Amino acid sequence: MLHTTVSPEIAQYYNVAFWSLPPELEFYVLVPLLAWLAQRGRWWFPALLVAALLAHLALARWGVPGQAPHWAVVANVHWPALWIEFLLGCLAWRGGQVLAGRLPPRHWLLPAMLAAALLLWLAAAMLWVAWGDAGVDARRWLRGNLGLWSACAYALGLAALMAWLRRAQDARGPAAVHGAVPGATGAGASPWWVRLSLLGGQLSYGVYLLHNAALTAAGLLWPQTAGWTRLGLAVLLTLAATWALHHAVEAPARDWGRRLSARLVARQRSRARIEA
Repeated sequence: MLHTTVSPEIAQYYNVAFWSLPPELEFYVLVPLLAWLAQRGRWWFPALLVAALLAHLALARWGVPGQAPHWAVVANVHWPALWIEFLLGCLAWRGGQVLAGRLPPRHWLLPAMLAAALLLWLAAAMLWVAWGDAGVDARRWLRGNLGLWSACAYALGLAALMAWLRRAQDARGPAAVHGAVPGATGAGASPWWVRLSLLGGQLSYGVYLLHNAALTAAGLLWPQTAGWTRLGLAVLLTLAATWALHHAVEAPARDWGRRLSARLVARQRSRARIEA
């Protein structure tokens, strides 16, 4: 889990997506602290957001690629520099809730946010396609900031989608979204797009983890294929492996965690009643 402390190149040796696992765990470890601070006052989250942004900008300026294992280069692919991107995810979740409760139905702001998010994402993608990693790293204003640029686009779009999803839930009741079961039929079944979204959510993390590996595996398994054929095989391989991973590992681990949490909560409530 600390392979990127040696050099960013090592992160791409086995599977490119694996570079992001350490900063994810680093953020999850700090989630209880973030929750504790947020309970101490509303101003804490904006203060942390500003601090995370300043830390990212400073590290992006100091962490020149090619100088690994320089501490600033290492920090750029770990929690200190990527903290702002995780906090933008928190902001998107909260922003979607606020927008759902305050905007009138069919307000123009939500589609405008989605359009702006798409334009921001496409602009970042086109810059990378045109200049590549070397060109991006050669520009000080862009070096280390392309990920933040993309995170802003995703946060903007997710806030709008969260608002729409919350409205759908309020219109159909809590079971319309959170209690929906993929594949359910009958009068009480959720719309097809909700079931498809839930299935996409179940497979999304595995798709992220395995899609790069599937491209390599497709080339090893079917070396005679190329182009769209190999891409199609890689997509099918990714979805199949992801579905198996979800049912063999993710779902059982999640259910175990929820049962453990329920037991701990019940124990705390029982202890509180006894003390009362």
